Amino acid sequence: MTITETVGVGRNITSVSIRVQQASGGIVITPTGTDIEHYQYTSHASTNRIEAKGSASVAFDVWYDLPNKGREALVTITFGFLDDNNSSFSETTSVKVM
Repeated sequence: MTITETVGVGRNITSVSIRVQQASGGIVITPTGTDIEHYQYTSHASTNRIEAKGSASVAFDVWYDLPNKGREALVTITFGFLDDNNSSFSETTSVKVM
């Protein structure tokens, strides 16, 4: 994944979190009963700093076991940032795994 800064204010990446949910046709299917979605991930960032008008790459390895035993999932990634104006904020994106 590539993160690009477009406003003109540098920022530091302060956190990364991932949520993996089972899906079908890109639509989340909530587990029933006592079924639980299990997942783990590692992230590898080229840097934790994005300069103004710059970009950074973050790669992810994600392992998951879903109750429906399918391979399709919706992965939601949230990045936390602290910019050079000392403002904290987050940005979220979702990726369909088919």
